[in-house]
Amino acid sequence: MGKKQEESKSLADTAAAFGKFVYNGEDGTVFGRGAGSWGRLGVFYLFYYAFLAGLFALSINLCMSLMDDDQPFYQTRLQAPGVTIQPKLPSNIELTSDIMYKKSDSKGYGKYVKHLDTFLEPYDKSQFGECGEEGYGYAEGKPCIFVKVNRIIGWEPYPFLNLKEDSDRVAKRADNSKAPALADVLKGEHYNPELMYIACYPVPKKQEEAVEKQEEKLGNMTYSPRGITIDGNFPFTGKNPTTGDAHDGTYVQPLVAVKLDVLKMGEEISVGCKAYAMNILDDDRTNAGYIHFKVKIEE
Repeated sequence: MGKKQEESKSLADTAAAFGKFVYNGEDGTVFGRGAGSWGRLGVFYLFYYAFLAGLFALSINLCMSLMDDDQPFYQTRLQAPGVTIQPKLPSNIELTSDIMYKKSDSKGYGKYVKHLDTFLEPYDKSQFGECGEEGYGYAEGKPCIFVKVNRIIGWEPYPFLNLKEDSDRVAKRADNSKAPALADVLKGEHYNPELMYIACYPVPKKQEEAVEKQEEKLGNMTYSPRGITIDGNFPFTGKNPTTGDAHDGTYVQPLVAVKLDVLKMGEEISVGCKAYAMNILDDDRTNAGYIHFKVKIEE
């Protein structure tokens, strides 16, 4: 009984001591400091935080004065652009670039058509030939895709002086894009150095599989336009190349429409699309310069 009384008295003494620390009426202190001490402390922290706020504001203003309104200060992430295609369905539908549907299922291919309707709203569709027509060939089993090169500020493609310069690179692409030589793509067509050519091609599923086997499933493709005009579209500066205004919402990336000629219905076809330029070296790690996707169309 005596021990409990001692513990209760100790707790009461502790509480009383803490209360006196919070406010001591005899000394006129709060938390051990009088009015003068609290005043000096308040003035010190007022100037201290005012100094920090001023230093922060100065730093932000200094950084903003060194930054361009149209492009970042450092641009070292990528040296060559990647290639993407549309339709690429959003994540709330199906996050993939593969194109797979049944011709008899209008809802199945309708999601691609609907996505392209929205994506192509800013464009003049007449430049895309047959791929500018309603439905984009999906109902007929000859779908159109739209290939674009990702924007890198300040980058521009350097054209090959002659087709042999690209042919010498084919072996280096064997482990990456597996893209054919540009000379094989053009097949005797006149080479225009003012264009950055885009080409799509069948990709062997396995190393030992011959390209010819894939070509039996995918026929000749139609391009509209034939390539991306270099002058006027590059380099991308963050501004509209026509108006010179920054971020005015009217700039659209140049596209090449590709009408796929699917010869084998019901079979999965691996397809690659590549951009050709002297300063595009295909990279498997970042997929720079090309993209691979799958196509499967059933009756």
